[in-house]
Amino acid sequence: MIVKSRKNILEEMIKRLRNSGSTLTDFNQGGVTRSILNAIAAIIAQLYYYLNKVTRDARISTANGESLDIALAPRSIKRDQATKASVIVTLIGVGSTVTPKGTRYATKQGIEFLTTVDGTIPSDGNTIEIPCEAVVAGQGGMVDANTIIVQVDVVEGITSVTNEAPTEGGFDFEPDEVFRNRGVTQLATLSQGTQASYQAWAREANSDVIRAKAQDGHAGFSSDTIVVHIVKNNSGLFTESELEGIAQYIQSKAPLDQIIVCLNITWSFIVMNAQVRVAQGFSLNDVRANITNNVQLYLDYRIWEWGGDLEWSDLFSLVGTTLGVDEVSLTEFLPSSNVVVGEYSLPKFSSLTVTDW
Repeated sequence: MIVKSRKNILEEMIKRLRNSGSTLTDFNQGGVTRSILNAIAAIIAQLYYYLNKVTRDARISTANGESLDIALAPRSIKRDQATKASVIVTLIGVGSTVTPKGTRYATKQGIEFLTTVDGTIPSDGNTIEIPCEAVVAGQGGMVDANTIIVQVDVVEGITSVTNEAPTEGGFDFEPDEVFRNRGVTQLATLSQGTQASYQAWAREANSDVIRAKAQDGHAGFSSDTIVVHIVKNNSGLFTESELEGIAQYIQSKAPLDQIIVCLNITWSFIVMNAQVRVAQGFSLNDVRANITNNVQLYLDYRIWEWGGDLEWSDLFSLVGTTLGVDEVSLTEFLPSSNVVVGEYSLPKFSSLTVTDW
């Protein structure tokens, strides 16, 4: 809509009064009539401003911030919030040592992580793997393998800590343009009634859903059952009650002759080992960080094609072209063959090791 300024409105009012033959003829600067009209014009200009703002805020194409959230809310399309990165840490220590939930570990740079469960080192062993999540949500919690090595909260009996794989799932708050584009796409998908609608409905049902894949003819279920494979935004797992809630919501949207079952995504775990010759001017830590970053970008589960097999040669080439790498040992490289990823699965690292050649 056209927004008119106080000056434009004042000039228009004076013009209309003159054309109407009004007895009001003193429109000179400083005159009583002009002063009154000027005050009215200022109020009308302010109303134009607020009317324009309300109009823009109501449209998905022009709304921003909280207004965009409100514009998409009636269709249950919610903005992705910042998520905390997750990781498995390995604790080494004395058998039977107990580490309580909430114990803090960190990188040398001070990026902290909390254990999410209680853990106990077996009485006949000296290690335990325990899940952790970043204290602060967002990309700031994304760190390389073998960098969480500081015991912030010292537990007697724990001698060392490390993370064999990089952290996953630390995403920043979804910015307006990304949220707007996703909202428009999701609305278009829902209106088409395609199988992609199941992903849109899953995201509507739970804002922690980042992807979903619908499957009919799943072994173990009746022919009228649609199984929806769900991916959580931090690569974690939904509880049974959460999955049931998502399924019930999708059921309310799906055709009446379909039964909906939701399952957590089945990950295809990847063990990766690379022995590299480090280029002059780089340290092994530099190279390890560069490789980790490249591999994380390559294996982004938010966009990886469902069921797309992982070609070992692609990973080998990716490592070989990483900044700071002169050469990669073919005989020591893992995986040494292609990794078959199921049609309703996605790849995920279980460990990433980079050593000097």
